Amino acid sequence: MTRQGLSRRDFILAGGAAAGALVTGLIAGGSRASARLGSAQGLEQTRTPVVARTNGSVAQMVGECVAELGGIERFVAGRKVAIKVNGSWSVASADTSPEVVAQVVMLARLGGATSVTVYDHTIEGATPSWNAIASAAQSQGAQAVMLTDSSSGYVPKSVPGVGLKSAMIARVLDQADVLINVPKLKTHSGANVTIGLKNHLGTVQDRGAVHDGGGYGLHQGIADVNTCPTISNKHCLTICDAIQPMVTGGPEVGTYADYVGILAGLDPVATDYIGTQIIRRYNSNVPQNPPHISKAAALGLGTNDPSKIEFEERPAGTPIPEMPSALGLAGLAGLAGLAMLKRRG
Repeated sequence: MTRQGLSRRDFILAGGAAAGALVTGLIAGGSRASARLGSAQGLEQTRTPVVARTNGSVAQMVGECVAELGGIERFVAGRKVAIKVNGSWSVASADTSPEVVAQVVMLARLGGATSVTVYDHTIEGATPSWNAIASAAQSQGAQAVMLTDSSSGYVPKSVPGVGLKSAMIARVLDQADVLINVPKLKTHSGANVTIGLKNHLGTVQDRGAVHDGGGYGLHQGIADVNTCPTISNKHCLTICDAIQPMVTGGPEVGTYADYVGILAGLDPVATDYIGTQIIRRYNSNVPQNPPHISKAAALGLGTNDPSKIEFEERPAGTPIPEMPSALGLAGLAGLAGLAMLKRRG
């Protein structure tokens, strides 16, 4: 017997399976969505994946990010999909790019979604910017819904937040099976940043209630509204438009950087955390952990702990990096050992 009560056979099987899985993952494209490090005790330790692809076409960057996270089919096949965009402003550069919206809709349709609805509760109404987003969505077979203050577009929901206990939530999201959040990467004068979590101020009827946060303020309100099960249980992906992120000012007027990228993740908190670090490359005055991101993590909505996030960033179209020789030998040895034991029965 080896330590921890494992037989020699079980120890080799566990080691071979772990090494083999790692090698298989690298050969298959290094998908961080399924990467795991196995231990001799058979335990699994995982880090939540966040990926970025840069300096490619929108189709290339969005497609590669989604593929790295396991492919769109796993999220949308046979389901009604709601896509939350940022389309509030008359300044087009402050909104989600119509090209990004069109690409996400197209992927969802190709992935087997039964219906796709793009929506936002816009601040400035049917601006040319919103109209461009709506046209892009419709061109790929989606419905586009611009919500107003009218109560008919919302349904009342309980919110298990610290201060916020209820909210009127967009009916289109209530009727969907899954949610894809497609925000613009931006700074914000009140919230430090506005990425995926804050994008849900456009999912509620009363923005003022979220700003008040049940008396706890905007940052708590942002975290709280994301605890609504209609949001948290349906969220499957954040796909962030980081082509030209706003890095000062915001939310409508500011200065921009040429990151030329798409950022995506499964965990809404981790994705916002990494998005913040990208903004900080251009503006170090932005805090590393804006309070609403920390508060969302404290409420169990995801992680903002960098040790628990696996961020992989590279140019679009870059070949999968070659496996280091030591890792390759360990993996092949593990596979060989596993095969040998299987032959012995």
